Amino acid sequence: MGGVAWPLTVIVDCKDASLLLRKCNTLAEAKPWFGWGLESYAHVFRLFNTQRSGDGWIWIPYYAEAHSDWLQALAEVGFVGTTLLALLLLLPLLSFRWGRNCPLLVRYLLGGCLLLLLYAWLEFPFANPAVLLTFATIFFAAVRYAQLEAARAQHD
Repeated sequence: MGGVAWPLTVIVDCKDASLLLRKCNTLAEAKPWFGWGLESYAHVFRLFNTQRSGDGWIWIPYYAEAHSDWLQALAEVGFVGTTLLALLLLLPLLSFRWGRNCPLLVRYLLGGCLLLLLYAWLEFPFANPAVLLTFATIFFAAVRYAQLEAARAQHD
């Protein structure tokens, strides 16, 4: 059973997670272009939340994060901000040639980054600063290594 444990610890089960995803989609549909603003999810979600505590309290469950980083990005910064965020990841990938000469290490590192981006559709790994910083470090180190290897191969 989903609900709220004291003190203010949110316990989420599958039913609650699907409700969160539907409500987050509703948030994104309400302001599709520019969203509600960075880090506004927890505050704005309370306006759209229809859940009530089953204990007879007047308590409304509080959720600080959506259960999808991508949907939360759409709700907070809209299509414009999410597109800019995606370009932040796509443009560096255009800075080197993909092909047989791309080092295997780069492929593995970027493959791991891709898996984490796919996982972010189902959960919210980027809400953890350690995951976010590790992702950024691995992603940009892999891109830079690929650029250096391409330059070295061209120079030889």
